[in-house]
Amino acid sequence: MFHFEGHTQFDRMSLSNERQKTYLKAEIDLLRDELDAAIDENGDKSFTVKQIEKSIASYEDRLKKLEEKQDKDDFVDFEQLGFSHLFVDESHLYKNLALASKMHNVAGLGSRGSARAFNLLMKSKYMDEITGGKGQTYASGTCISNSMVELYTNMRYLQANLLKDVGIQHFDEWAADFGEVVTDYELKPESDGQYQLKSRFAKFTNLPELMSLFKECADIRTADGVYLLCCKITVLKIRLNTAL
Repeated sequence: MFHFEGHTQFDRMSLSNERQKTYLKAEIDLLRDELDAAIDENGDKSFTVKQIEKSIASYEDRLKKLEEKQDKDDFVDFEQLGFSHLFVDESHLYKNLALASKMHNVAGLGSRGSARAFNLLMKSKYMDEITGGKGQTYASGTCISNSMVELYTNMRYLQANLLKDVGIQHFDEWAADFGEVVTDYELKPESDGQYQLKSRFAKFTNLPELMSLFKECADIRTADGVYLLCCKITVLKIRLNTAL
């Protein structure tokens, strides 16, 4: 049986308080590991350290609110709805997932995330628990549009177990294997015609290995492939209409 919901309604579906607490505590532990690494790398006064500390404080505040929240008898948890598969269309709406990194003064990371993306991460963890990592399908025409980090975000949603199996627990471990920081001249944001040196996480390395991992969950279509697929769908509709 299928059940369709808009993104707003889906975002409002919450996991049980206890399960949210479990996932929040796990995320805080990961952030604390990154915080220790960032302090060792950049010192305890760096911008990177401050950003990670803000993320930890945000999650701890959310955890505190959950612990103070009283359960309501008329509230139905996400787990009680009986979903066995999660299909997320336009999944790029959830690409802004927070991450922690010890990289200092590097653009293209986007460490601050959205609540809706973290809510999906928790739901993805739950679906992995009940389906053995086979309970999710995401669809998007722009799953990687603005930042290389978006590929890592998709892997966190869909390949959490695989990342763990290959020994990747944090973003910096993934970045060390598959990404490179490039420093080059860029126009200043003021658009006054002047350039500045800017370090940006902007280049993939070990791309065949990375795509080999990602293609274990991804079915990638180019523009030509999408056109052919649309043609096949059109022909199928014509045949169906003819048969009817």
